[in-house]
Amino acid sequence: MEAQPGSTENTQLLMESLDQKVALLYEYQCIMASYSAIQRDYGCGEKLSEVEVHTLGFIYDTEGISAKQLAADTIRTKGAVSQILTKLEQKGMIYRESVPDNKRMNYIYTTDKGKLACRVHRSYDRDRMMVMMNQLLMKCSADEIDSFFKVLGCRVEIVRREIR
Repeated sequence: MEAQPGSTENTQLLMESLDQKVALLYEYQCIMASYSAIQRDYGCGEKLSEVEVHTLGFIYDTEGISAKQLAADTIRTKGAVSQILTKLEQKGMIYRESVPDNKRMNYIYTTDKGKLACRVHRSYDRDRMMVMMNQLLMKCSADEIDSFFKVLGCRVEIVRREIR
């Protein structure tokens, strides 16, 4: 016998389902946080974390960005961005140019080494995404995968609004 809408049994089933979804989402976030911290050589001869290489890619796409703008655009604190920039600078991936009117502000650019790292990383990401898509297609339909990415995009919008 199926639970009637509005019944206590139906409410309990809904709550159990929500609890399972919350637990799965949290597990996913924990796994991704650990995964993102792993240092990898994406094919450029330098080990970078996902956070570093994606920040580098953001700089590559917006050459001359300020650290303040980078922090705002990537939803990171200025301190976190400063630490990432220091690491990228030490690895020879970026350089900073002072703003003539404001000695405390810098514009950030990628070096040739940084540009190469961006290109090989993007190739790496495309290859890994194809592998993942093929693995997903073994258990999910193409429509289900598209729906997942639609929902993921909507979730990003919702959470982005909440943290700004």
